[in-house]
Amino acid sequence: MYNTQRERQMKFWTGFFQVGTLIIIFLTLIYIHLFLGQFLSPTIKVILTFWGVVYLFVFISELKAIKRVAIRAFALLNCFK
Repeated sequence: MYNTQRERQMKFWTGFFQVGTLIIIFLTLIYIHLFLGQFLSPTIKVILTFWGVVYLFVFISELKAIKRVAIRAFALLNCFK
C-alpha cells in the first residue's frame, strides 16, 4: 500500500482537503442561491443552479473518497497512539 507513515499522512491530508474544498464550494453556491438570490438576475440564478447541480454530482461521486478518508483518519489516529 504505502511505504512510510509520512506517505500515508500526505495521502490522508490530500484527500481530506479535496473533499473539504468540494463541500465548501457546494455550500457557498447554496448560500448565494438561497440568501442572495433575490438580488441576482434570472440568468445568474440559472448559471448558479447549473454549477450547483454539477458540484452535487461531483460530490456524490466523491462519497467513496470521503469513506476512504474517514477510514484513513481512524487508522492514522491509531498510528499516533
